[in-house]
Amino acid sequence: MVDIYDYSDYRKFLADLYAERKAQSKVFSYRYIAQKAGFSSPSFFAKILKGETNISQDSLLRLVEVFRLSRHQAEYFELLVGYDQARTQADKKHYFERIRNLRRAGVKKVESGQYAIFSDWSVIAVRALIDFHLFRGDYATLGRMLNPPITARQAKLAVDTLLSHGLVRWHPDGHLEVCDAVLTTGDSWDGEAVANYQRDLLELARQSYERVRPESRDMSTLTLGISASTLQLVKEKLSMVRREILEIARNDPRPDRVVQVNMQVFPVTVPPELS
Repeated sequence: MVDIYDYSDYRKFLADLYAERKAQSKVFSYRYIAQKAGFSSPSFFAKILKGETNISQDSLLRLVEVFRLSRHQAEYFELLVGYDQARTQADKKHYFERIRNLRRAGVKKVESGQYAIFSDWSVIAVRALIDFHLFRGDYATLGRMLNPPITARQAKLAVDTLLSHGLVRWHPDGHLEVCDAVLTTGDSWDGEAVANYQRDLLELARQSYERVRPESRDMSTLTLGISASTLQLVKEKLSMVRREILEIARNDPRPDRVVQVNMQVFPVTVPPELS
């Protein structure tokens, strides 16, 4: 999946993103882009890719809509365009620094010293809620917005934990904002806190059968007979799917709820080497 934060050349990013969308849908073409963006000619987008024309602010905003870039991605894309079209070395340095800082903020890997955020499932849920809910200090309301709800005291403890680890901050106008778009422990992690957190989420998943309407949840299972090498392939596939889901979430321009996505694979028979 194309990740904008891997790019420093906006034309290369657009070319790769276009190729990806074209592979997903045959209707996605230069003509389709021209129609959706209101360009006068289907060749206009091709000229952008070839470097034959630059992007105006209006064209930039139209392409953001066509490709459905998230707020964070749109900001990064605008910086890439600004860097490409900067006329002075000072301007290029300015854009480069902002690009580097925003790239770091794209996906935040949780360090072992921050594992206290996994002390309770509600901490991560509160952070995700704050990312789109304007929170100014009403902890009781914040707690009631979770499912299952938590107390005002628990909500304040969750916020304090996030603040102490630099994962949220107070905006000058008095509301909380997240410091990074997406959190991840990466493909590997070490710590009993994470294991306990995942056990709590498994219990929440079990409780959701009684607490959540069927149309608002999705549960599925597979029981497979496979080899150790195929198990490794399955784990690699799940890792890829996790990254794709993170990107989908990062691209969402209008989040309005917090969901928990759990994926598990574990043996239910004794492996041959232990039998």
